[in-house]
Formats: sequence, structure tokens, C-alpha cells
Amino acid sequence: MANNDDQEQTYDARLVKHKQYFADHYGCSISPSFYFISFDNGYAHWSTMPWGWSLSSLNLKDGDSTQCGKGIYSGIAICKKCYADRGDEIRKKCQEFNKEIKENHQEVIDNIKQKGLKIGIITYT
Repeated sequence: MANNDDQEQTYDARLVKHKQYFADHYGCSISPSFYFISFDNGYAHWSTMPWGWSLSSLNLKDGDSTQCGKGIYSGIAICKKCYADRGDEIRKKCQEFNKEIKENHQEVIDNIKQKGLKIGIITYT
């Protein structure tokens, strides 16, 4: 049986493979980008982002100068045209990858979320 480190390495390798898939299959190199495909691992339990891969807005007013299909933050930038033409396809692939991760790595996901819950949150008023 694999130990926790091996399981986390396998999980991390799967995420890298998914991100590379998005980079290889989506993006037309147009700038600016207004959306991005990203992964939230659930560590930051206070985040409003849902766990898993998702297609989210980046900056709908001005966009970002990153070319569509290129890396931005921890995700892949997507322009308005690709969002309109292929957004449903991207969301479907996100759901497919999320299902795959949950089926094969639920224990790692739970461990990451538990580590996140141990973090003290400081709020300033």
C-alpha cells in the first residue's frame, strides 16, 4: 500500500497532467484573456471558489494581457471567443477531471482539507 507522500505525489502529478491537457487543447493565443481554467484544492476553506477544476472569470472589465491558452496564476488563460465557443466543452472536461480525481484520490483530498482547517484565520475589524 502506498504511503501518504506517494499518494500526494500521484495526486499532484495528475493535476499537472490535467493542466497540461487544458494548455494543449484550449487557447487560440488571442489577448487579452477574460477567463481562466483553474484548480482549487479545498485547502483554503474560506475561499469562495468551489473545489476542483473550474472555468472562472478573471477580469471581465479590462481582461489580462496573458494570451489565451497560456499559464496565468495557477491556471490557463481563456479569451472571450474561446469562452463563448468552447466554454461548455471546457466545463464538461473540468467535471470529468473532478470525477476522476475524487474517485482515485479522495483520501488525499480529505487530508488537504483537514490541513486547511487547522489554519487559524485572522480577521481585522
